[in-house]
Amino acid sequence: MPLTVANGIVATLDASARVLMRENVVVEGGLIASAGGHDVRGETLNASGGIVMPGLLNSHCHSPETLARGVVDRIIYEDWIGAVWPPLDQLTPEQIRVAVLLGCAEMLHSGTTAVVDHFRQTPMRLEAVEAAVAAYREAGMRCAIAIMVRDRSVPAWVTDKGGDISELLGAAIDTWHDPDSLITVMLAPSAPHRCTDALLRRVGEIAADRDLFMQMHVDENQSQRHEANGIYGHSSIRHLDSLGLLDRRLSLAHCVWVDDVDLSLLAGHDVTVVHNPVSNLRLGSGVAPIPEMLERGIAVTLGADGAASNDSQSMLEVMKLASLLPGTSGVSPRPTAPDILAMTTGTAAARFGMEDVGRIAPGQKADLVVFEGNDPRLHPLNDVHQQIVFAGAGIRARHVVIDGRVVVRNGKIQTFDEEALLREADEFRAFQQKKYM
Repeated sequence: MPLTVANGIVATLDASARVLMRENVVVEGGLIASAGGHDVRGETLNASGGIVMPGLLNSHCHSPETLARGVVDRIIYEDWIGAVWPPLDQLTPEQIRVAVLLGCAEMLHSGTTAVVDHFRQTPMRLEAVEAAVAAYREAGMRCAIAIMVRDRSVPAWVTDKGGDISELLGAAIDTWHDPDSLITVMLAPSAPHRCTDALLRRVGEIAADRDLFMQMHVDENQSQRHEANGIYGHSSIRHLDSLGLLDRRLSLAHCVWVDDVDLSLLAGHDVTVVHNPVSNLRLGSGVAPIPEMLERGIAVTLGADGAASNDSQSMLEVMKLASLLPGTSGVSPRPTAPDILAMTTGTAAARFGMEDVGRIAPGQKADLVVFEGNDPRLHPLNDVHQQIVFAGAGIRARHVVIDGRVVVRNGKIQTFDEEALLREADEFRAFQQKKYM
């Protein structure tokens, strides 16, 4: 059935960055049929006074961590990972469902319609991935589930001693990877220093054979940089280059402690960097050199990272911090509001194979958000792009449409019972206190 998002302020984020005042967006067959004008077809969603724009993409998160918000504070990364992840590795499939839906609820209310979930369980189990995929399908969100693997790490408790990783990944790809649906599969070696070269090469081969995207963590903090130098005699990025793994299908989360040679390699191989500014500050990891990356033509997207190192999954918060952080060093020019929006919409989506997502234009997939306009932060509306980025952290979605389906209507999630979900999440509080404190 056709759908008309009516009478909104439409920030198209198309090539011309058009802003349409009190006009309509018509959706048909899961695609945008028209953007602008006053054509009305089928059901109408009232967008009067609201800001209509493409849904946001969270390019890096760890969904199980939504059950571990606020459990640690003022702790360095090495201690944080030991405190947070052993209990999360014990989550049951039902607990994983709750964790994923909890993240979906927050993302939907803050306008995120797509996510790259760097899904971690050690050892990795197909039933854990199945629970996460089922939850994303229940929520109606677009998700690239990036299956994290490793076979070497410090401390020893995070070493995956599971079965044949090729068999596991092959089964996951065959079962869930469908570029024509809301769910795709990515491969996610945890980090170079947590994987043997044999594993990195094997995962790279599978990604190449199956035309899949990969994501891994690189140089999140200084200790990881030093560890890589100790193992390889040079940086992780140089090592990935020596293995032939740097290419357009690879995204690297963080890249805080990188040098000029690393940046040249990333630019030369068209590798994507996922910037996670909130998490990096929360764990005292440092500030990634984003202006230098952009100057070299490196594609940068934005991620919230996990809720245990961010506490929020709102990309609205991430966007503001990502734009302002370069100012701490006096670096100029800094990313503009349109630059930042591109890092969470069309440019970002294309880096993960979603070329038909992230703009409001005919033929694009209908992943849209209508932000509530009745908010003092949006009045007067002098510049819609700047006010979404710099003043938008507290605004909420009135409506959310994903693949042409209304997932949030008048602020209420339509695909699952949010109140029941919150009650289920509260049942895990005693579990957390027992495990963490």
